[in-house]
Amino acid sequence: MERNKRERTAVIYVDWDDDLGKLGIQTPLIGEESVKSAIFKFMEYNPEDSDLNTMIAALNIYKKLKESGIEAEIVFISGSSRSGLEASLEFSRKLDAVINELNVNEAYVVYDSPEDAKAIPLIQSRLKIVGIKHVIVEQSRSVEETYALLGRYLKKIIEEPRYSRIAIGVPGVVFLLIGVLSLLGLGQYIGPISLVVLGVFFIIRGYNIDDLFEKWWESSPLMFVSGLISIIILLLGGVYSFVTVSNVMSPKEPDYVYLASYAQAFLPFLVLSAVIFLTARSVSKLLSSGEKYRVWHDIYKIVAVGFIYWILNQSLYGIQKADVISVISNQQNILMDLVLGAVALILTYVVLSITEKKLSLKTS
Repeated sequence: MERNKRERTAVIYVDWDDDLGKLGIQTPLIGEESVKSAIFKFMEYNPEDSDLNTMIAALNIYKKLKESGIEAEIVFISGSSRSGLEASLEFSRKLDAVINELNVNEAYVVYDSPEDAKAIPLIQSRLKIVGIKHVIVEQSRSVEETYALLGRYLKKIIEEPRYSRIAIGVPGVVFLLIGVLSLLGLGQYIGPISLVVLGVFFIIRGYNIDDLFEKWWESSPLMFVSGLISIIILLLGGVYSFVTVSNVMSPKEPDYVYLASYAQAFLPFLVLSAVIFLTARSVSKLLSSGEKYRVWHDIYKIVAVGFIYWILNQSLYGIQKADVISVISNQQNILMDLVLGAVALILTYVVLSITEKKLSLKTS
């Protein structure tokens, strides 16, 4: 199939965590001479780094494309050492600048690590990808070089924040908890509390909550602080509920009674955390001229949280007493209140939505 002569290809070396920036090399680098200078400088300071092999691989691919008569240009683009959202924004900005300057419409992507692979969707959203080269460096099997390789990885774990937070930070928090609980004579809670801490960390990383906090901090410090306070309240509530219920409940109680008691003790902390977060968001919207009419969304959610809390609290109380039917039928007809409350919430939402649309039309 004959290639369109107007098509231009950019051979893009991806440096997602900005290793080049640590040596004072600013990207984007465009052109063979610029990238050769960067390679020689990197070779001087980090001759054993796998990134060096990837840069050379990108340069070789560029030369082969030129020899084949393809109109191509080589480009080095970095993200950010902080990774996450900042790396994505920085890489996107530089990629757009390269596309505008070179007027390319195709890309050949060269990378070496899973972190670098995050750039592929960003490139694909702007250019047609005609090739991808994942460079994997072969290592010697000798014992001495294996130790040297492990040493470099350990150094990377200690010095680079995106690795040290996971490999050092999380175990550090767990060890601190173990020490504090041992000093307080609460050694029996070391296992459960450590699992809670690890679980919270996995949730934060799994759902990119840390990136969300970073975005909140850049757009609204109030949202960041309220989110942090909400998480602290949840953690304290989990520990407090567990310790309290364990000391008060008899070991002879059934498991479902124990779980219901724990849930009822933890519920106020959960509600307080949600109310603080929603209140902060409503204040943030009030301060934003474009979202004043949407403040009622958060106020509505606060009311709904209070209603749900009342229902759950009554139900959990009934489970603890092992007499759910009696609670539902005798205490102010909870079941009927639940139906009426749900209908009232739905109707209120419909009315407020219609009112918001009318106000938006008047102001537009």
